[in-house]
Order: sequence, then structure tokens, then C-alpha cells
Amino acid sequence: MTSTCRHIFRATLLLLWVLYADTLQGQTYAKGFQWGKTAEGYRTIAVRTSAKPEQWSTYVLVAKSQTKALKHAKSIYKQVIPVPVTSVILTSTTQIPGVEALGELHQVRGFTGLPYISSQAARKAIDQGRIKEVGASGTLDIETVLALSPEVILGYAMDQTPGFVAVLAQANIPTLLFQDWQEQNPLGRTEWIKVMGALMGKEPEAEKYFDQVVNNYNHIKQVAKSAKNQPTVVSGAVYQDVWYVPGGKSWMATLFADAHSQYLFRDNQQTGSLSLSVETVIEKAGSAAFWIAPAQHTSWTEMKQEQPAYSAIRAFNQKKVITYARKKGPTGGVLYFEQAALRPDWVLADLVFYLHPGLMPTYQPHFFNYTHP
Repeated sequence: MTSTCRHIFRATLLLLWVLYADTLQGQTYAKGFQWGKTAEGYRTIAVRTSAKPEQWSTYVLVAKSQTKALKHAKSIYKQVIPVPVTSVILTSTTQIPGVEALGELHQVRGFTGLPYISSQAARKAIDQGRIKEVGASGTLDIETVLALSPEVILGYAMDQTPGFVAVLAQANIPTLLFQDWQEQNPLGRTEWIKVMGALMGKEPEAEKYFDQVVNNYNHIKQVAKSAKNQPTVVSGAVYQDVWYVPGGKSWMATLFADAHSQYLFRDNQQTGSLSLSVETVIEKAGSAAFWIAPAQHTSWTEMKQEQPAYSAIRAFNQKKVITYARKKGPTGGVLYFEQAALRPDWVLADLVFYLHPGLMPTYQPHFFNYTHP
């Protein structure tokens, strides 16, 4: 093949890649990231780093094979990520299922807080020394990170001080804030797998996975609508004399609604949690038929001993208290915390199974279970 033919072949491949990427770059549910292009035609992804005030951080994605374009992009833009990336550091367990689903777990070089990981495949990689400890609680050990030299870091709530960011920038290690946890629509959190797909060269796989979860979720939602009743639900638990319940516009409240139940605090506009007195919750939710997600409690007896006021809740007296905290990985990590963001269809199916007995008689719950006696 002559040099001219090779040039034409490469240009054709690049054009096809750009055109294909354009067909995939829309998102349906997620509000925290947006696809775009620079004036030069480079693909971009903007990530919302703050809601109030609203702030965004933009990253430029350029194919590694396009050496001239990559050099040019780096000369005019600060945050350029050569793709596909082949080494990454993760900072949240919710990111683990995504890289596994895309078949890219072998690209993970480090993680903050290894004991929290429950995935069997990831634990095997940890035991073999292929995934290193790089910090804890969102704080990265800069020396370890530099030694691993990842091509990108998917941040969660990590250190963003100017000095820390400057060191990473000088080492040519971009940090993309992975803000899936800020999405209030359950499917919006799942949709962040498209960001992983774009970074790792697995966009078709990411699209296919997301579409499957959406179809499953919507099917289960329709099954729930066929139930004759809408049972009432209370959630959360008391901590230091304050009862924290999910806000009416929160991720969990949306799941309660899609499970065809009446969440008793659905009428407020909060997307986070509400801080209420014990008396306020009992007055409004004392007659609740189900108590779902009582924080990380797993024992009904321990709950009663810890907070006698729980006995004023009908669901508690009838032992219809359903927890996500009983199922854990080999090192104590709660499976729900790791997997639920990517699999809201499983969460919804669990809720429907308990809220509407008989609708899904052969289903085996993934996360939820009744509290221990």
C-alpha cells in the first residue's frame, strides 16, 4: 500500500469513527454530562461538577491513532484525554461494575479503599496485585498514583486542591470527575456507562448494556402498574435523634414511585435527604405498610433496642422492614452500594417483589431482604 493510500485509509477510518460516535452521543436520562465538539471538530464531554452554582468541566477526547490531531489538541486545550485509555484509576465502587460490564477490568490499575470492593473478579485482581491501593476516602496518595502512571483517573469526591491537580496535570494524568451519584433518575446513573464506553473504546457495548437495563426497568415498571394496591412506604432511620428520609425528588423516591407504591414523603422537592424529628416522621408515616432501606440496619431486634420509638411505625410492628445491607462481599462491602447504580432494574424488581407479593413469584431478589429477627 502506497503512502497516499495509507493516508486515505486512515482519513476514512477517522471519518467513520467520528460519524459513528455522533450517532451514539445522545443521552436520555442523565443530566450530569453532555457531548459536544470543539470548533476544530474534536469530540468533547462536559461534566457538571457543581449544581449550585452550576459549573461544568469539559474534556476533549482524541483518538490515540491520530497523532497530529492529538498534538494539536494538547497545544490549545488543557484537558485532553487520548482514547481509548488502557490504564485507569477508579475512586468509587459504583465504577467497578461498569468496567466489568465492558470487559475492561484488566485496565484498572488502582482504587481508593480496596476493602470496600465486593466484585469477585476485582477481588481476584487485588489478591494478585494487579489493582493497587491508592488512597482512602477520596484522598489519593500522589506518589502511588505517579508510580502507576494511569492514563486517566475517574474521580468521585477526590481532592481538588490546586496543588494536587497541578501535580497530576504536570504528570499528564487527566482527572475526569465521574458524577453518576448526582443523578436523581435511576436510569440516569446507569447512563454514565456511556462515558466509560467513550473513554475505553467500548461505545457499542455501553449502548447495548444501557438499552438492556432500560428495557428491563420499563418492563418491571409496567408489571408493577398491574398491582391492585399502592402500599404506603417509609424509609431512612434515626441517627443522633434526627430521622433522615429520602427527599421527594430523590433517586430512591423515584424507585418507590416506579414500584407502584406511595412514598409518604413524596410531596417535597428535595433531591437529597430530609432531616426530620422522630415525632414528625411518626406522625406522617406511623401507618406505613412497609419500611424500606432503614439505613444499614440488618436486625429488627437491634433496631428496637436502639430506638424504642420505632415501635410506633406499623410496618415495624408487623416486621415488614426490608434492608439492602444484609448482602455483603467477602470483605464486608455492601453489594447494593457497588451494584445498584448500574442495575436499577434489579433494585426496582426487588421492590416490586416485596411490595406486591405474587406479581413476580419466581423472582430471587438481588439486594433486599427482610431484617433479621
